[in-house]
Amino acid sequence: MIVHNALDLTGMDLADSNLEDVDLSSARATGINARGASFRGSFLSFGLFDSSDFDGAAFGGAHLRGASLRGVSARGAAFPGADLRGADLRGASFVGANFRGADLRDVLVDEATSFAAADLEGASVPLHVLATAQMGGAHL
Repeated sequence: MIVHNALDLTGMDLADSNLEDVDLSSARATGINARGASFRGSFLSFGLFDSSDFDGAAFGGAHLRGASLRGVSARGAAFPGADLRGADLRGASFVGANFRGADLRDVLVDEATSFAAADLEGASVPLHVLATAQMGGAHL
């Protein structure tokens, strides 16, 4: 595993990058373009990724515990088996995203958070997420 924790990647273009099995714990990466990038198996815990574009990105088995993903766009992104416990997802769009088997316990959401048409089968999804976030067409 390559360790690059606490890096400042603010505003970088990481579109279609292969960042698998990388430790970016506590990274500051607001406003990045990571469309189509792969973060499979990476450690992104406690990182700051607010207002970033993760459309179509892959996060299978990634560790996002306590990460801040406020206002991100992650349409069609894949988070199967990812650990998002305690992540801040307020204002984020996960329309059509795959969260099969992901752990969403203790996440922060608001009325602007969207899981519309997302696949949440087998995911640990707390009731407050179901009651607060936009869930239209989500598969539970």
